[in-house]
Amino acid sequence: MAEIAKTLKIIWLINIIPCILWGIFYVFLTESVYMTDMTIQFNSVAATTARSVGILLFLFAAFLIRMYLLDDWAKIQFYVEFCLCWIAYTIVLDIWNLIFLSASPIGFLLTLIGTIVLIVLEIPYIYYWLQLKE
Repeated sequence: MAEIAKTLKIIWLINIIPCILWGIFYVFLTESVYMTDMTIQFNSVAATTARSVGILLFLFAAFLIRMYLLDDWAKIQFYVEFCLCWIAYTIVLDIWNLIFLSASPIGFLLTLIGTIVLIVLEIPYIYYWLQLKE
């Protein structure tokens, strides 16, 4: 049974905050989120998609809380691998969005900052995942 590092648990706590914050933005303040990027036509499909993303962020926060509470690597290995894959997938989508989709300057800047934050958060996940997997 591998012990979970305190640094990794702190990283999880740091990740919970933006997940809940952006989950609230996407679920409850959908119109405000879409007003930052004027190139996207706001309609019912966009609203449903945004709310789905918000619910997924709440789910991600629930996974992070579950990982924080459990102290056994065997029990949380699936959650850690899920988080690794999800963040990597989001980074790829954000980079694709930056390259191929036209956005307002504010939308571009928000996507760029979000991508940089995700890359910074992904590095410790990979580091600790490789350490604990051994």
